[in-house]
Amino acid sequence: MTDKKSNDAYDQTRLRYWNNNYVQYWKTRVAEANTELSGSSAIIAGDAATAGDVCYLQAIELLEIGPQHSVLELACGFGRSLPALSRLAAEVAAVDISEQMIEAARRDFAAANISFYVSPSEDLPFSDDNFDRIVCFAAFDAMFQAEALAEMHRVCKRGGRIMLTGKNDNYYPDDRKAY
Repeated sequence: MTDKKSNDAYDQTRLRYWNNNYVQYWKTRVAEANTELSGSSAIIAGDAATAGDVCYLQAIELLEIGPQHSVLELACGFGRSLPALSRLAAEVAAVDISEQMIEAARRDFAAANISFYVSPSEDLPFSDDNFDRIVCFAAFDAMFQAEALAEMHRVCKRGGRIMLTGKNDNYYPDDRKAY
């Protein structure tokens, strides 16, 4: 990322992309994953089913989140992990680049200890050393990875834990930036 003007233009394109029907798309994919046993998606021909909620919950357990912890869920999407995170942690910050995703998460999973933020992962609105745990499920491949990882490192407390995953390496043929 060297040219600020081209990055700003790309950021606007990226915002439009993630705000374009992705809430319903991902809710449909997750519902399929939670009921489909074949491992293949009926929604996207030739694609594997996305990870079901059980997979998310098992991954969250690995972080050993306690009632004293603050958690950042980066790229929270429509909030499918928020109920589990809010039960485990003292406070949860839910961040997504998509306003529509945050609106859906706030509507469906609001809790007293969850705060919602619209922000790119590469420029987080938090102070240094702010979170004990950071969760970034199935989204790291859609970020400017070096910048996002630097931000995660910046906002994670010393001795904290970060868990991140990407979705896959099957990109749309015209999605050069993601590839």
